[in-house]
Amino acid sequence: MLRFFAAPPYAAPQCRSGTILIIVAGVSALMASLALAFLARMRTDVEESNFIVAYAQAKILLAAGCTYVQEASRLGYDQFGEGTATSSIHNEGFGWIDVRDGSIGPKGVDGLPVLNWSQGDTEVYGNGRQRPRWPAIGGVVRCPMHRHEIPPFAIQLTAAYNPMQTSDKTNSDTYCWPLLDRPDPQPLLSNNYAHQGTANSTGVDSALHSAFATGVPNLVASTVGRAWFRVMRDGPSTFLITCGVGGSEGYRDWAELVQLGGSEARQRFMDQPSFFSSLQSSEVRLWYRIEWSAAAMDQTYNFMKHEEARGHQHYLVHPANASHDWIGYQRSQSFHRNPVGTIRWIKRLRTEPDHW
Repeated sequence: MLRFFAAPPYAAPQCRSGTILIIVAGVSALMASLALAFLARMRTDVEESNFIVAYAQAKILLAAGCTYVQEASRLGYDQFGEGTATSSIHNEGFGWIDVRDGSIGPKGVDGLPVLNWSQGDTEVYGNGRQRPRWPAIGGVVRCPMHRHEIPPFAIQLTAAYNPMQTSDKTNSDTYCWPLLDRPDPQPLLSNNYAHQGTANSTGVDSALHSAFATGVPNLVASTVGRAWFRVMRDGPSTFLITCGVGGSEGYRDWAELVQLGGSEARQRFMDQPSFFSSLQSSEVRLWYRIEWSAAAMDQTYNFMKHEEARGHQHYLVHPANASHDWIGYQRSQSFHRNPVGTIRWIKRLRTEPDHW
């Protein structure tokens, strides 16, 4: 006779719960490792992207430095020296090598150096070192590329100040007439053309003109400490341009900052040389050597884009009713960018030079 007995309930081994914990811990550790590797890769990608952007900005600053060299050969010098001008007249130079007699410039109309510079006028730029003042040979100028809220002598970006009226055909006095009733261009501070109060001998209100010449000098915070360039004149017409993207403002070292920037510059860096050094170490710097030439482009240079696609408008096509213009042919100085000389050659320096 067969007998059946009920099997006792199955009891799971006590070690299984420990196995599950080990598996969960291992999977969690694997996920944490993957997340850490992912975050590290993202940080590396961001750093590489930031470097590429900074490198591109430094290359763009080369154009700014070359433009500065071109314009500083002739334009923008105060009559009685930078910072001590007592007249609104700006002295025009005649090139880094004076085109009149081949002497070292820039010199003004009177044949004297602009900015009252001379080779014997020096500045102390750190730890007792001395160098000639800019723009003498051996001088250095530092150019932080921050932006003012409204720069001096800012004009509006209006393309057409006097558009022809084409909406009201009943008004024969204004319809399709090219009336020039508004000055072109106009200051960004629009009230500078309003003649209020007592005008000076030139017929321009002194206070309004001063506001136009000054602008709003407040710095835009988002542009401070982003990029800079500095130029050293190492020969009569050769220059060393340093292009930097970072927060050092173009000071070469802490000693130069202390000597030339003074207490104000020290406060901007919290008076901490270590903080300044950390900014320097994270900067992108490129060095170029260039040569300026007094040569300029032919004033009758023809801009071919107007021949191939005449619908393109650059607002500098040709003067109205010009006798040299006819259907199918247009001349333009739209891209004539060198009225103050040209850059003869540009050489990229692989390593940091001893003096810059």
